[in-house]
Amino acid sequence: MDLPSDIAAIESGELREIERAWTEQRATMEKSGARQRFIDRMVRSWCIETGIIERIFTLDRGVTQTLVEQGLHAALIPHGKSDLPAEELIAILEDHKEAADGLFTFVAGRRSLSKAYVLELH
Repeated sequence: MDLPSDIAAIESGELREIERAWTEQRATMEKSGARQRFIDRMVRSWCIETGIIERIFTLDRGVTQTLVEQGLHAALIPHGKSDLPAEELIAILEDHKEAADGLFTFVAGRRSLSKAYVLELH
């Protein structure tokens, strides 16, 4: 079902109140850094889970959680908790993170979709 062309037709006071509350909460989260910390953890999680799903590497669940919470650092990967050397695994995860960061840049409208960009992602 498509939205009506006249968006005002579906607006309500309740929606405006939700928007106002979200705008205030987002500003609070921006100021405290909570929003960026959340995004950073989410991207690290995506990078790790994507690699596991694609069978690029294996990684212990506890180490996964540590990397998501503390950052992508080889020193956080104990010997034997992945099928790849820690430095190689971190290099792969950093590449995945760079691609995710690029997608955020595109979605935010700070980069256009072009053949060169698609090739870069690939």
